Amino acid sequence: MKKDKYKYKQISVGGIPYRIIYFTRTPPKRYYVLDEDDEEEDKDSDVTGFCSFDKRVIGLKRGMTSGEEDYTFFHELLHAVLEAVALEERYHKESFVRPFSKILLETLRSAKFKL
Repeated sequence: MKKDKYKYKQISVGGIPYRIIYFTRTPPKRYYVLDEDDEEEDKDSDVTGFCSFDKRVIGLKRGMTSGEEDYTFFHELLHAVLEAVALEERYHKESFVRPFSKILLETLRSAKFKL
């Protein structure tokens, strides 16, 4: 049986289904638009992932290491979770999401359970 090369395909966040797509160089414009409120460093950096709430899509850049892909997936997943619970806008900022998603991923990697 052929092994699928992409780890993530879809996920439901608070009952809302999200498709997982992979992109090569830049995110497809139909899904990703840089928000004017995004922090300055994000405007100049290489985008490795995005979360489109209205399109219900999480995008991941192809070619990342497994660890980078996991971090980026959990980072974008956290954006979707925060949107689902309708937290204040400050919780959507990258300065909150980056460290929170890193700790979440490290915690899940250390867990001793089966889903």
